[in-house]
Amino acid sequence: MKNFIFRLYTFGLKAQGKYGLLVSALLVWALIARFPEAHGLVHMIVLSGLGLVVGALMGIGRLTPSWLEDPNSLLKGGGIFVASTLVMLLYILVGMMAVIPWEIEEPLSRSLAMLACLPTLLFANIFGWAALIYGIVGRPSSPPPQIETGWKMPEKSDEEVDLRSLRHSRMTR
Repeated sequence: MKNFIFRLYTFGLKAQGKYGLLVSALLVWALIARFPEAHGLVHMIVLSGLGLVVGALMGIGRLTPSWLEDPNSLLKGGGIFVASTLVMLLYILVGMMAVIPWEIEEPLSRSLAMLACLPTLLFANIFGWAALIYGIVGRPSSPPPQIETGWKMPEKSDEEVDLRSLRHSRMTR
């Protein structure tokens, strides 16, 4: 059951990230193509840039932070659950703004904007709820790895340490 929830979380996270990248890139492309003098549309540029960054963090595996990859505690799962709402709002705005530069007639543009937001609602709810559930039933963290050195600290502080043996133990690693 835990594996299924984790795979569902991973699917929702990667799908939301890749869809966010797509919608944000579409908005950037529309702004460049339609509004070369986009200096008055600062809010659209900022939201599309933020959407690209968040989408890259979620959708590209190498860029995903470790705390986002594995919500194995209630604190991480709850935090990701709350953050999924913010991500959903970001991509709803970006999706609606991606339709604006194309200057489509009103009933059709409203329908396209709502359709652009539908995958965001679906993916954000999938990864948000899966993170919360996995945080509740997830496994505990594994203990941190032990680093073994070539020499041990002397038990008594007044004991002499042979510097040659210490230097030799460091060179043999």
